[in-house]
Amino acid sequence: MTNYTAKKIILKDRSGNYLIPYVDSVEAAQKDGSGNVITSTYATKTELNGKQASGSYLTGYNKGSSTTPVYINSSGVATACGNSLAVSVTGSSASCSGNAATATTLQTARTINGTSFNGSANITTANWGTARNISIADSSATNTGTAVSVNGSGAVTLKLPATIKANITGNCSGSSASCTGNAATATKATQDASGNVITSTYATKTETQTPGVTALSKTNPQLVDGSAHSITVSAATTFKLPVTVDATKFHQFIILMNMTTVSTIKWSYNGTEITPKYFYNSAPTMNTTGKYTIIGEYNGSDWVIGAMYKGV
Repeated sequence: MTNYTAKKIILKDRSGNYLIPYVDSVEAAQKDGSGNVITSTYATKTELNGKQASGSYLTGYNKGSSTTPVYINSSGVATACGNSLAVSVTGSSASCSGNAATATTLQTARTINGTSFNGSANITTANWGTARNISIADSSATNTGTAVSVNGSGAVTLKLPATIKANITGNCSGSSASCTGNAATATKATQDASGNVITSTYATKTETQTPGVTALSKTNPQLVDGSAHSITVSAATTFKLPVTVDATKFHQFIILMNMTTVSTIKWSYNGTEITPKYFYNSAPTMNTTGKYTIIGEYNGSDWVIGAMYKGV
């Protein structure tokens, strides 16, 4: 005898209508008519409580670790839209609210280097940034001027150190006591303020220490009748002979000359270079450095010149 296990009993009346048989229990449904698992596809009313609004709209429902887009119609019926959703938003800022309506500016302005900036226009900052102390030091970094705080907000004046250590080439004003380095020896100049070479223009104290002796200028020295003169010669020199003389009287001049460099000696009278008369009718030889005594005498019509070498 074969035993059969009934799986499903379907009853219909004569008109073809289904008759629902009586069963002791009905198993709860796990899936919808399309085979989707109900608990993982749909949201419960409790999950949607407080999230519905009038009209139809799309929303996101977070279930587990993923977000599922949900469509809710005006009756509050929610339908899952699947696991992904492409959305395109159009419209002007007038259709938006909040900060998006004014996205061309910052919602809260920010201060950049002391100047407010909200994104609506370019700005020039009032400051450069964080203030820094700036000072000036000498070349050895031994001495430094007073530091000044600088951030670009205003003009500042930087001052040099009160004491500066440096090597200076050229002119230096002030006393040597106020200078260091080469400036302390700036008195060792070779020229005066007019560019004249000092050694060939001015007489030394030794040259002028003889009583009654007048130092001559080294540039076109003018001799004076009846006077003793001193001069140091280091280049070609033209002596100007006295012009105003009394022919009836004896006239004489003396030159104490120190020749440091062998130089040509010439003579002029009343602005014209001349060749004077010499003692013994011979021009004195002055081709050695050293000291010379030159004597000039007026003979009534001409100056007569003589020279004597006295050694170094």
